[in-house]
Amino acid sequence: MTFATYKQKYGRLTAAILTAAVLLGMMLMKTRRLAGYNPVQKTAMLVELAIWGVMLIGLCAVILCHKIKRHQLFILMAAAIGLCYAFAITPMSAPDETAHYKNAVAIASGLTGGQVDANYLSLEGLTPHENTGEALHTYLTGLAGETLTGDKTDCPWVCQSYPVMYLPQVLATLLAFALHLNRMWIYLLGDLLNLALYITLTAMAIRIIPRGKTPLMLAAVTPMAMQQASSLSGDGFVIGMSFLLIALAVRAMERQGKAGRGELAAIMAVSVLMAPAKAVYFLLLLLLVLIPKERFGSNGRKWLFIAATAALAAAVTVAVQLSWLTKQVSDSAAGTTPYYSMGWVLSHPVQTVMLVINTLVPRGAFWYIDSAVGRELSGLSLQIFPGYVYFMLFLVLLSAVTSKGETPLKPVRRWSFLTIAALVVLATMGTMLIAWTPMGAAAIDGVQGRYFIPLLPLVFIAMENSCFAAQKDYYRFYGIGMLALQLVTLNEIMAIMIQNAV
Repeated sequence: MTFATYKQKYGRLTAAILTAAVLLGMMLMKTRRLAGYNPVQKTAMLVELAIWGVMLIGLCAVILCHKIKRHQLFILMAAAIGLCYAFAITPMSAPDETAHYKNAVAIASGLTGGQVDANYLSLEGLTPHENTGEALHTYLTGLAGETLTGDKTDCPWVCQSYPVMYLPQVLATLLAFALHLNRMWIYLLGDLLNLALYITLTAMAIRIIPRGKTPLMLAAVTPMAMQQASSLSGDGFVIGMSFLLIALAVRAMERQGKAGRGELAAIMAVSVLMAPAKAVYFLLLLLLVLIPKERFGSNGRKWLFIAATAALAAAVTVAVQLSWLTKQVSDSAAGTTPYYSMGWVLSHPVQTVMLVINTLVPRGAFWYIDSAVGRELSGLSLQIFPGYVYFMLFLVLLSAVTSKGETPLKPVRRWSFLTIAALVVLATMGTMLIAWTPMGAAAIDGVQGRYFIPLLPLVFIAMENSCFAAQKDYYRFYGIGMLALQLVTLNEIMAIMIQNAV
């Protein structure tokens, strides 16, 4: 048998066996440290070994499944990586996760009569915005060790956010109520159901979108996206729905013939469900303007559809945000708002531009890019080795510049995509200015790279070009590379946790 014949018949199997052997050997070496660890460190080490096992299975599966499609590859990768992040990033550690948990419990308690066990109102043993071994130990031991108190009390929390984006978390909470499970099970079930929703929405987007499939697949499994999707955060819903809306809109632009009722209904439904979650993403509806009039049958029908979709999405958004909008207007009129107001922005355009510049320049625009990938995890308190993040970013960008659609991308669409993305960035800064930034601050507070993850498909598609377009899409190899980089990233997360455990 020649080498070429052997490679064709057994090459993938050999690669999988060698990968498994190397990773198992490294796992065996890690077990030798267990004897010198305290209970908290042992818990973290056992979780780390489980993470290695899950990632080993994921890597071997990708190596062996050579005919896997991109949306299927994403499902496999996201399931493996997301499951690991659900344990590597402890409960309440992700940005604002405490508020997301309270919203889920508030909604669920409202559906079941208003009273909940006192156990569900406790955050004892957890460390908001900090990823610690002690919190992980409390979490895992609490799954079996904690019991309900039996003391029923009114839920003091009220959900002031868009309830629809908490569907997985509320379902997990209702299951815990019905089965008399303690609070730790809400965290676990909520993380897994939120991850499942994110995977479903994003896999649909990857399958539907006619351009930029590979970079979208890779960007959707970067550390920050996976952390948010496998936590109690509503970002999993927001990012997944944004990806799906972009995919539906781009497909509508690329298809020929008149659009069917189902296609238009899907676009309208996703628009209306997505927009109220974060009002700045309402601007993504501008993508509908780029759909050719021939897809609607006439120019009049096109603008009627856009107007109806925008009006319905705006009505729902205003209804959801009404209390906040009313407070902003009344505080601004009375001059009692502690934050910058819309009136101030309109009357001080030069100072507003300087605030935007002061927000971007000190950290640099690149900080928002690598933080969107995941340079800083947990509550932006967990620093990841920059090399891992830069290699992930390199893989995503390489896949973007070498990808190509069935037809060349029209220049008007390229610049329109970038313009819409820029408008959302500016709208995000404006929102944080009037909702979060104290009057007199020199820069806008609270602007983070994770807010720009939903815009990534637009940027990737705009990067398509004929100069670097590859004849073959090596998406499986990109996937293997991303899994390997995620493994070393997760290993560092757990190593930091073990090192800091007492």
